[in-house]
Amino acid sequence: MPISNSYPSGIPIEDADLFVGTKAYNNRTVNYTAQGVADYLNINSKVSIGGQMSFQFVTVPNIAKTIAFDGGGGNNTAFSAITKLIVSAVDASTANITIFLNYLNNSQVLLSEQNQPNFFGHYKITGYTQIGTSAFYELDLEFIGGNGTIIDKQYYDLISFVLSAETSPTEWGTITGDIEDQTDLINYISSQIPTPMLVALPFTTDHITATGNQYVVGDVVWYLGNVYRCIASNDSLLPTNTLYWTNLGSGYPLVQQPADWNATSGNNQILNKPTIPTTPTWQETLDVDFGVSNIVTTPFYYDDGVIKNSNDVFGVRTEQLTGDLLFTSVAQGQITVANGSSGKSTSIDYDYGIKFYKLISSSAKSTYIKADNVINNNVIFQLPNKITGDYTLATLNDITTPLTTKGDLYTFSTVDTRLPVGLDTQVLIADSTTATGLKWGTNTAATPTGYYAMYQDVLTQTVAVINTGYPINFRTLDFSNGVTVVSNSRITFANTGIYNLQFSVQLENSDTQEHDVTIWLRKNGVDVVGSAGFVAVVSKHGGINGHVLPSWNYLLDVVAGEYYELVWSATSTQVTMPFIAGGSPPPSTASAIFTVTQQAGIMAGTGITALNSLTGSAQTLVANESGADFNISSVGTTHTFNLPTASATNRGALSSTDWSTFNNKQNTLSYIPYKFIQTSATAHTGTVAETIIATATINGGAFNSSDIMKVLYRVTKPTTLATAVMRIKINTTNTLVGATQIAIVNLIAANAYGLMNRNFVLQGGNLSGYNFSSAVPLDIAVANTAGSSTTYNTANTLYMFFTIQLGNIADSVTPNLFNITN
Repeated sequence: MPISNSYPSGIPIEDADLFVGTKAYNNRTVNYTAQGVADYLNINSKVSIGGQMSFQFVTVPNIAKTIAFDGGGGNNTAFSAITKLIVSAVDASTANITIFLNYLNNSQVLLSEQNQPNFFGHYKITGYTQIGTSAFYELDLEFIGGNGTIIDKQYYDLISFVLSAETSPTEWGTITGDIEDQTDLINYISSQIPTPMLVALPFTTDHITATGNQYVVGDVVWYLGNVYRCIASNDSLLPTNTLYWTNLGSGYPLVQQPADWNATSGNNQILNKPTIPTTPTWQETLDVDFGVSNIVTTPFYYDDGVIKNSNDVFGVRTEQLTGDLLFTSVAQGQITVANGSSGKSTSIDYDYGIKFYKLISSSAKSTYIKADNVINNNVIFQLPNKITGDYTLATLNDITTPLTTKGDLYTFSTVDTRLPVGLDTQVLIADSTTATGLKWGTNTAATPTGYYAMYQDVLTQTVAVINTGYPINFRTLDFSNGVTVVSNSRITFANTGIYNLQFSVQLENSDTQEHDVTIWLRKNGVDVVGSAGFVAVVSKHGGINGHVLPSWNYLLDVVAGEYYELVWSATSTQVTMPFIAGGSPPPSTASAIFTVTQQAGIMAGTGITALNSLTGSAQTLVANESGADFNISSVGTTHTFNLPTASATNRGALSSTDWSTFNNKQNTLSYIPYKFIQTSATAHTGTVAETIIATATINGGAFNSSDIMKVLYRVTKPTTLATAVMRIKINTTNTLVGATQIAIVNLIAANAYGLMNRNFVLQGGNLSGYNFSSAVPLDIAVANTAGSSTTYNTANTLYMFFTIQLGNIADSVTPNLFNITN
């Protein structure tokens, strides 16, 4: 191997040149390109440049170590059009840059592409905000200068940057005095530069989170002679705390003064106030002395507070005089004057101001109007312009209204009238035949034929995991009727029918290999068999991502309330469904679009539009028994058909009980027989306890006094293991406890058949018959054997029990006849 110093030196390095190195994890010798080494150092910030941060620009926001636009997209956006950026709290070297970002607020920065320094943007950061509690910040940028566009997947450096620039020379004026050396000149010039005055509102302790008024970054306050700027949000922490405030220098407080409308001097007065007219005052009482014996030959007038044409015979008095002539009432165009003693009165017409003619009192008891006579009493004239008495201003609570229900309208016929609210979807119609001229009715305006919808999505959609189904989102409505999108992806149908669903999606592949995308249909959350389609998305070529726009349709048989989703998956996460902003000349491209049109079914605006005034798309019929006659109630979307049970007050259907009662009537007979027949019962075995095997309920009135009650009880006993006992008992309640035995028969082991036939007499409130305790099958005459009786009121319900008691649990009895008649 040649000695290394024998190789040529001083040759410029090119991107494809190779360096020999060793992989750390396996110690294998490998070649590295000069471009690869440079990329590694740039991306990971291994070469320390003060204030430099590196990020990758991506079209999907909120990815660590990246910058992006809010909402994604933005590939090839001009640097001059960038006003906001979403920045990760860690850069490509994984360093946390939060504190440095805070420092750069209100400073200038340079954003430049690492491989193309001619592509850059020069900005001022005018603000930044943390996005919720995430590790991402939104920068507000003011563009200063730059060139080119920002490119997806490229790396960019963000660095503090200020252009050096010449400033205009300071105008110093004339320098006077002795200038002995340069130091004196500097001191003099410094003395001529005006010191900026810092002012701010005083610091207060009420800026806290609880009131939504916390001190935030950028706030400026005055405190103890200095002005401070907030560098970290806080709840009124003292400005001397350097973790939250920075001292900008000495300054002065701004003083807020409350305004005083009535002040005419000082800091609180309001300058240039408008002149507000004063409220007119009521006209006061005018007292006029007509004199005693002067004759008035011309009328006089009262106008604007001045008596005119008075001929010096009138004087204004300062007190009210009591005399024979007083005002009692005033009407428009007329004044009434009355004599206070006699009660007589007359009227004076006036037409300009108030015009008084000559008044005369010919005696102490009369007052009248007459020309060319004298007035010998004092008369008081009070102008009719002042309201007297107590008045109450009416409020809404004092106003009565006929309205009672939400949606009622206040209308008028001959009086104020309530128009009750109409049904859902009804409209107000003018109708001169109604009392109010209004009525509620069905909207007869033409409506679109059929149900339909068109939605799109203007955000980029991605797959987080390959070969995994993700519903396609449609978040922007174009127009719809009866079809809506719920939860961003569920295409929901309000009406039953046949619909055509057409869609298209924009697919993009940023990889250098082709990848497949699968799209299928999902109904009510379940994938539809046979609905999937495969699409190959072409690879990136010539530096341009591959694109394809697949589209097809489905014909759907829909029931009202169902929803469908379009679902997609991809074999690579580098395949996206992008929203592409408008360019030149094409407009923007939606990431996904679908349209739905109805093909068949009850089309909107055709066929029946209402059923019994209900307009719901799905309505229900229900049966009920409310009311006193057949009626139909229609509320919401339910029609209830009410057919009440017939009664003395109801007209309706006959109940099964009433029908049975009616069917069993024998109105042609004067005597109504009672009959109870049961021809079989379940075979009895397995217990030696007395057991009821049949019960007859004898209602009150079924038997009359002096009736004969005939009872027949028969069983079959196929086994012959032991004696069995047959009994008949009665009780006023439906229980064997406390029941009275009225007949008994013993079936010995050899008996295969048992029969009990008894006749009971109902008389005098008793049930009487053969001795109740004698074990005989029939009523027989036995010497010296008395009959038995028990109380029985035929008006009350009686329960008769047929029982059996086996002598051996293995024995068996099959009942086959129970009969009661009268």
